[in-house]
Amino acid sequence: MLKRLLQISGVGWIRAFLALVFLLLVSRWGAGFMVDALWFQVEGAARVFWTRTLSDWGVRLLSGLVAGVAVALSLRPVIRRFGNLQIRRRLGDLVIQERIPPQILRWVWRGGGILSGLWFAAAIPRGVGLTLILALVGPQTGVTDPLLGADLGFFFFRLSALSGLLTWGILLGLFVLALISGGYLASGGIRLEGNEIRTSAPVVRHLSGTLAVVVFLVSLRLVLAPHLLLSDGSSAVQGIVGAADVGARIPALRITALLTFIASAAMAWGALRGRLLPAIVGVSGVAVFSFVALWVYPGLVQRFQVQPNELTRETPHIERAVTATLDGFGLGTMTRERLAYRAPSDDDLALASDLLPQVPLWTEKTLDETFSQVEARFEYYGFGGIHFSRYPDPLEGGRQIPVALAVREVVPFGIPLEGQTWQNLHLRERYVSGIGGVAGPASRQTDEGRMPAWIAAVPPEFRAGPGVPPDLRLTRPQVHVGILPQRYSILTPTEEAFRAPDGSLGQPGEDFPAGILMGSIFRRLVLAWAFQDLNLLISGEVGPQSRLVHRRDVGARVRALAPFLYFPERPYAVVENGRFYWIVEGFTTSTQYPLSVSHLVAPRVRVNYLRNSVRAVVDAVTGETRFYSVDPDDAVLRGWRAVFPGLIQGVDEAPDALVGHFRYSRWHMERQVEVLLRYHQTDPGVFHGQQDRWAVPMEVPDASGAIPYRPHHAFLTLPGEEEESWTVSTVLIPAGRQNLASFLVGRWSRERGGELLLWDVPQEDQVAGPRQVSALVEQDPVIAEQFSLWRRGGSDVSTGHLYLVPVGNTLLYMEPVFLAAESNPIPEIRRYIVSDGRRVAMEPTLQGAILALRTGERSRLERMAQMEEAELADEVETTVREVPGAGEALRLLEDVESRLRQGDWVGFGRGLEQLRELLQRQATAIPPG
Repeated sequence: MLKRLLQISGVGWIRAFLALVFLLLVSRWGAGFMVDALWFQVEGAARVFWTRTLSDWGVRLLSGLVAGVAVALSLRPVIRRFGNLQIRRRLGDLVIQERIPPQILRWVWRGGGILSGLWFAAAIPRGVGLTLILALVGPQTGVTDPLLGADLGFFFFRLSALSGLLTWGILLGLFVLALISGGYLASGGIRLEGNEIRTSAPVVRHLSGTLAVVVFLVSLRLVLAPHLLLSDGSSAVQGIVGAADVGARIPALRITALLTFIASAAMAWGALRGRLLPAIVGVSGVAVFSFVALWVYPGLVQRFQVQPNELTRETPHIERAVTATLDGFGLGTMTRERLAYRAPSDDDLALASDLLPQVPLWTEKTLDETFSQVEARFEYYGFGGIHFSRYPDPLEGGRQIPVALAVREVVPFGIPLEGQTWQNLHLRERYVSGIGGVAGPASRQTDEGRMPAWIAAVPPEFRAGPGVPPDLRLTRPQVHVGILPQRYSILTPTEEAFRAPDGSLGQPGEDFPAGILMGSIFRRLVLAWAFQDLNLLISGEVGPQSRLVHRRDVGARVRALAPFLYFPERPYAVVENGRFYWIVEGFTTSTQYPLSVSHLVAPRVRVNYLRNSVRAVVDAVTGETRFYSVDPDDAVLRGWRAVFPGLIQGVDEAPDALVGHFRYSRWHMERQVEVLLRYHQTDPGVFHGQQDRWAVPMEVPDASGAIPYRPHHAFLTLPGEEEESWTVSTVLIPAGRQNLASFLVGRWSRERGGELLLWDVPQEDQVAGPRQVSALVEQDPVIAEQFSLWRRGGSDVSTGHLYLVPVGNTLLYMEPVFLAAESNPIPEIRRYIVSDGRRVAMEPTLQGAILALRTGERSRLERMAQMEEAELADEVETTVREVPGAGEALRLLEDVESRLRQGDWVGFGRGLEQLRELLQRQATAIPPG
């Protein structure tokens, strides 16, 4: 055996090495393929996997076969010419002429076809197969575009597929043409004699016939070009499909398509006759005419017909473009009203006492800072974000209140280095499963200025009490699937780990994810090879009943199951049925909505159609994922539901408890706001001049500077309504100014679906915008002095989100003031600011701030005295426990408070000085530290 190995030549060793590399690559791909097939089967989505896989590989196989056959058939006559060539070789003084061996020519012929087929097959991107299936099964919508009269289904489902097929065919034709032209040049079929190109009739027929096919495909592509132009306008008016496009480019494209078809027919006739002249004339004529018709002529029309009378010529096209763009981004059904604004009355401010307490006080930033300090508990636990939803208040007859929630997940890199063993990273329940979280009312605070915690600690404690929603009680607090990136895990239920709530052995799919059953040694070998981890094969703690769980982050899970949907927004968590669920907003998009102007929705991603028509619900315990359609009018989603029947269920099939947490997407509103900045101008004259553009205002939450105003979720009672709604809202200002222009609200309900409501604020009332309210706060001498006192004491002062709250037919602003000490960076609410845009009030309680705004300004002296008293009380509270003579200090403080209530300002000042002297004496008597 050793002798045989030694006798293998170098070429043999190279072949063996290449064969081994090929085997390893194929086996790795096969292992990954098997793991994916098993995962989709466990998730109940095997049909999704096989539809995607078979469509992708079917298209690649078909395209490779077509390309290979086309190249092989085209090369055959070229290869034959090489058979007649003789190669000269010199052996000393002897010159030998011989023909190329036929077997070499056959290998070149076959190899050219095979390599070309493989190349074209590999160039097909993933997802093309699904696009072709969508083109076949996508339904008609019954709605046509106003210019060409084509059904929207043609634009959504078939236009891109047909355009892609023709483009692929043109590229293949050009590749074949270049290949055979080079072959004829090399074989002498095309040669230069003097100043003339010489060739033969068979060569002319071959080249002309191939060129005729290419030009014919180009003519078909030009037939589709007017439809493609409807989503890619070139007007000087905001890039819409304008007068030059409709009056010049579309007719020019149609004429060019006809002439190109005639040219291809002439080339085919020339090929039959063996004449090259029709091909040369046809290509030259089409090139010249295309340049004139598609570039010169539209430019002349734009310059001499449209531009001098632009508004008049572009008016009908502006109307169509504005309507289509609003429809494309879901703004066509938006309700728009003029707000009957009035200055706040006593009745309005009395009503505000009931409405403002329903607005969330806490922001993602303040709660994240608090939870990271107080509730993480262990280094390997973390929070992926703060989520806001709503639950019924038992004390208020089921009136819903906003609730903030954070889910405690495992952070693998947070495990101490000495504890990062393979078993801890992949097997131990403590390190592979998150547990519980933190929840509390987002619109309330404790006496210490923090949010009350209804769920807290590890293991999680449900702190039942008056006003605590029982729906928040956790019976299965485990978090196997979350939003933080996770390694794969191996779950093996035992008496100590992965148990049911009653302490019995946990059941897969109920108490933890079903995962992929390890099973036989062959399956373990496949899993070990796919995940490149030998421990999966040799570990004694991994048995046949163990289950491997991967794709443990929500984003990867929903994108794998529904690759045709867009998931740009972070999932949010809710508690129902004793466990956590993740809800993910799913979007359908298109770039082919006719006449709609595209907008940027992500870096290098532009669309002109956007719908938030799907909600994905993921069980954090088991990973079970369900998709629900919440917009039955979304034509694009209807097409994809035809491709993947059964994957997306109707919203009526979703559990009522979870549907109650569905909401209007904040990311969706932000994209819609970007469209509204210009396209709220529905009057053609105004849109043409863009003199009424809007802008996103700025707010100043802390000393770091101004930031763009973002939509936030809150309970609001909208103008003209009596019941509260869970909404997401934002405000807009005129471009270049700071006063309020409009107030935008989005909400979702099972009965009405998604609703968007816009109130135009009368400009003659000059209602203040967020930046102007921030300026009022900064300029108020009492507030500025209080902020300065806090900052001089080493505290960090910030404000929450500046909410605009409609109260009747007036508008109020509200924001909390947070204080965080340097030694204890946990934000606490210390004050509330309320403003009507003209006045501003800051008090320790929200009701106090509303009352101060209602009763008018008090004397500066009284407010300053109260602020100094509060500041002094805070100082005494933090030091009196450590200072000798604390009783005397407290006595003096009580005396000062009594004199202040009596209005004895002289006694107040004298007592205050005595208290300061006592604290100074005691401070000097305390040793450092």
